[in-house]
Amino acid sequence: MGSCFSSDVQAKYAAGGALDNKQDDAKREAAEAAALLTGSAAYSSWVELQISCSNLKNADAFSRSDPMAVLYEKGPNQQWREVGRTEVISNNLFPSFVTKFRLMYNFERVQEVRVVVVDIDAGQTPETVNPTICDQLGAAELLLSEVMTAKGRSHTVRLQPGTTTSTVTITAEE
Repeated sequence: MGSCFSSDVQAKYAAGGALDNKQDDAKREAAEAAALLTGSAAYSSWVELQISCSNLKNADAFSRSDPMAVLYEKGPNQQWREVGRTEVISNNLFPSFVTKFRLMYNFERVQEVRVVVVDIDAGQTPETVNPTICDQLGAAELLLSEVMTAKGRSHTVRLQPGTTTSTVTITAEE
């Protein structure tokens, strides 16, 4: 996938640094709660997103890939911000991740999300590894509204580059 990440994302992982998701999540949730209380986030609701994949390419030589998905959201400054990561599922080309991501959905606003699926190798720490150094299994960009308006609130898209049949499915619950 080359250099598809912004310098902001790369800087968060420079020299082995890790993104402080808990602190970022707390700040984001506080801002979103304040917006709800003041009425500036009218027509908004919390949604939980869950990710599954099918037909992932196999990036390992002696076993199957060990996939992990990373969810990004495009912010108002047009920079991608990491929302979170799933758990790693060992030796699985059809993972259904348990991790759920909580986002504020506003149907009056265009909200872009990106899912990047990577293969975690032995010795890599999933919570802190820079996704750009992992074997890329595929990525997809879509609008949150596509998920929310899809039948069953479940939307499937093809992973790029992936295989010709690699897909990611995002399912939403309100």
